[in-house]
Amino acid sequence: MFGAVKNKKGDLKSKENQLHFNRNVYQPALFSLLVLGAAAFAHLPIPGKSVTSPFGKPGNWAAGYHTGADYACPIGTSVRATVSDTVKNVNWGADYGIHIVIESSEKVRQLYAHLSQELVNVGQKVKAGDVIAKSGNTGRSTGPHLHYEERVSPYGYYNHRKPQLNIAH
Repeated sequence: MFGAVKNKKGDLKSKENQLHFNRNVYQPALFSLLVLGAAAFAHLPIPGKSVTSPFGKPGNWAAGYHTGADYACPIGTSVRATVSDTVKNVNWGADYGIHIVIESSEKVRQLYAHLSQELVNVGQKVKAGDVIAKSGNTGRSTGPHLHYEERVSPYGYYNHRKPQLNIAH
């Protein structure tokens, strides 16, 4: 009897996690595709490099899943803006290390983290493809890479979404 109750509790927790994931991952992505259309798609932050840790991967992160996409690359690799917009933040933090945030007029933020060097300033306008930083291994990082994530704010708060990158560029 206790085993059945414990199993039901585990099933409920699994369903709760799936609902949380759907609300925080799929809904913002759907919003961006429906409302932003082609503007939701961008250029790759490190052309020629593939994702080594994908968005949504379950893990030991605060959100319970990986909130971005990681690109393994040597320290000093050029990091490019994925969209044309304004630099909102250039900062250092214990988790992201040196990081840059670019925000669009559609309230979508792109975060580039674990950098070794930033090459832009707050308020600067950048174009998709511009080199904005050099990759690194700063903050809470397991090795040299770029952590890239997108957050969308359809309702005044920012939710993570799967990066909407156009790999044709």
